Amino acid sequence: MKKLLIIFLLNTVNLSAHPHTFIDLHPNLHVEDGTIVKTEFKWKMDDMTSAMLIMEFDANNNGKIDKEESDFIYENYFLSLKSYNFYTEVEVDGKTMTLPKIKNFRATIEDNRICYFFELDESFSAKNTIFKFSDKEMFVAIMLKDKFIAIDGAKAKVDGEDMDFFFEHRISFE
Repeated sequence: MKKLLIIFLLNTVNLSAHPHTFIDLHPNLHVEDGTIVKTEFKWKMDDMTSAMLIMEFDANNNGKIDKEESDFIYENYFLSLKSYNFYTEVEVDGKTMTLPKIKNFRATIEDNRICYFFELDESFSAKNTIFKFSDKEMFVAIMLKDKFIAIDGAKAKVDGEDMDFFFEHRISFE
């Protein structure tokens, strides 16, 4: 009976973990002479999350995110995701790097959805670099589709791996 109870509790814990927010990830990568010279990301939040955040973020109710509101979002919301590595890992030559500094952050409203734009402040060799996107704690689901990706100057492969409890998307260069 104890074994049955333990099995039930373990399975219940696994079933309760699920994403609360869905982010469409739109990477924009610029490659010159085999080096990724600019790495830009756009996160487009799901409808429900966006509706709640727009009510909170658009303090003056003008239907857009002004610079002051964007700065507030960066300081009070976005930077708190640093402990999650911004749901991004950069692997170079098989070794996971510390995520570079984030620059040029801004938040907007597009089609009634909150969007975050930001860049990584570092260049990478495209040859042995893999970008990985996931939330191992399963509160956020990162959605990456071929149609979301813009890569100038190189060919890349998009794939993913089901890690049982979360899904990891990857971009690697050919």
